Amino acid sequence: MTGQTAHVVDEVEKTLRDEAFNTTRIVNTPKTHCCDVIATSQDHSISLITKIVENIDTTEKEMMIEMLLLGYFLKATPILIGIYNRRNELEDNTVYFRLDGHIIAINLYTLIQIIKHNIHPLRIAKRGGYLYKIDGEELKQLREEQSFSRKTLSEKMRISTKTIAEYERKKSVYSQLHHVELLEDILSTEIKKPIHIFDLPKKTKQIIQNRPSAQSQHIEIAEEISEILSELGIFQFWTSNSPFDVFFLIPGYENNLQIISGVFSNIQEEDLNRLYNIAQMVKIRNKMGPVRAIVEEPQDVKECKKVGIIPIESKKLKTAKEAKEIVKILSIR
Repeated sequence: MTGQTAHVVDEVEKTLRDEAFNTTRIVNTPKTHCCDVIATSQDHSISLITKIVENIDTTEKEMMIEMLLLGYFLKATPILIGIYNRRNELEDNTVYFRLDGHIIAINLYTLIQIIKHNIHPLRIAKRGGYLYKIDGEELKQLREEQSFSRKTLSEKMRISTKTIAEYERKKSVYSQLHHVELLEDILSTEIKKPIHIFDLPKKTKQIIQNRPSAQSQHIEIAEEISEILSELGIFQFWTSNSPFDVFFLIPGYENNLQIISGVFSNIQEEDLNRLYNIAQMVKIRNKMGPVRAIVEEPQDVKECKKVGIIPIESKKLKTAKEAKEIVKILSIR
């Protein structure tokens, strides 16, 4: 992390805390994570996962995918806070999309405007220009109030009546600036609408099962646990850049998302620091179940409990013969 991005991380955390968000800052050790600050508003209506990067176009795809999936699992909006794209600075009050539109990117100024002043961006940056949001239902109402037919309006704008009909059919429509300005000129009304980034539809790439990566700590233990989960038909997603090690889903059980913060043998101080951060993070996301750690040694059980992490002894998992036994083990508080 450069000095410039480190400063932005500080400002992001300060901005959110000043507005009474509960925040958790993720320390990038022992591995680089896909997020820097996770935050939730006091009423839990807004939750976000932020990653601060220097250039949004050089951010690794794998990092963004894990950021996206972390947002999915934690029910939060993933946001890149960037400084540049290609060779230019990110523009104020502008939304950028990356990872095929799955990830939102903005600059620090735009975040501050949203969080502190409730001023939301008005445009989306696209190759070839900007897109502005309009309300199709409002457009139809204005057109009818001013006695314009679709044909008349389309002729004035030099577009098809079909395009006008498509605009009016949707609550939210994104159109090029010159079309929006033409509409505003014809209807003598400003129709641009702010883009509320937390209300944008959540997109999620397909989550594909995987196995522990070579980057996993205590890889031999992780691989053994993974094999057990696989044999029992339990969905598993192991991360490389997340503060967590694995998420898994148990088929046939409601609220079956399980979050495993780590697989440990002989927990060290840096492990405890990470576990503490994770415990705080899930405390903030109080709709989630408790976070667990898979441990090998009796001493590790005690260390986990000190920081509010529920320890799962690996020897119990290794003796499980059915998925319901895993559920029983995970029900331990």
